[in-house]
Amino acid sequence: MYINYKPLAVFLRMIIALGGTLLLLARLQIFTGNFQVKQVGLFSTIMLFVAIVYYYVLSFWQINNTKKDKTCIAPWLKGTILLSFIGICAVDHFLINGNAIPNWQRYFVTNMITYVMPAVLLLDYLLFDKKGNFKLFFPFIWLIPEILYTVYVYVVVLVLDGKLKLFTQYPYPFEKAYPYTFYDVVANGTVNTVATLLMIFVCFVAIGFMLFLLDLIPVKLKDSLAKKKSDSE
Repeated sequence: MYINYKPLAVFLRMIIALGGTLLLLARLQIFTGNFQVKQVGLFSTIMLFVAIVYYYVLSFWQINNTKKDKTCIAPWLKGTILLSFIGICAVDHFLINGNAIPNWQRYFVTNMITYVMPAVLLLDYLLFDKKGNFKLFFPFIWLIPEILYTVYVYVVVLVLDGKLKLFTQYPYPFEKAYPYTFYDVVANGTVNTVATLLMIFVCFVAIGFMLFLLDLIPVKLKDSLAKKKSDSE
């Protein structure tokens, strides 16, 4: 499905950018004056910042865009953001399940990032992007942020800290020894941790190919219908 109506597309994309900004400020507790620097190191916080910047740029680009055949910029980056948030939703729902959220404000903000952001990002893609922009290799590119974040976590924990500090107050950028429990090699064991991470990576790639097919099928159907129409004439 594609809606060719630029004002509505710009409106939704500005809502995403502005709403994402409010969520980011709320997660970091800027409004309360109690800046939570340890929230910066979370994957969802990092990707939220990337999404905010992208959607501000996309909104202003689209306002000035005169090419009707182009509905977004850097499709690979948009796909990266979309897949990352779908992955955040899946991981939080099935592996984390809202653990360690101490108050209702953080619970609300976390759930908005986890469930609402993926939904509106997917809605924007389905309604306001012309299909056929994703390439076959994109799902592997979309996996790069998750791999880099995993490397980042273990560099911080194992290299920069020099020792594991499980269940203790940990300096920036994490609240505990690991930002997410499934990274914890002490509590879960090395084999289980590696198996879980590989499962997550495989699921991300699988979801990525689903998005690729979702992008490809409408184009193929349109071409097929156009060919049948041409043949019938």
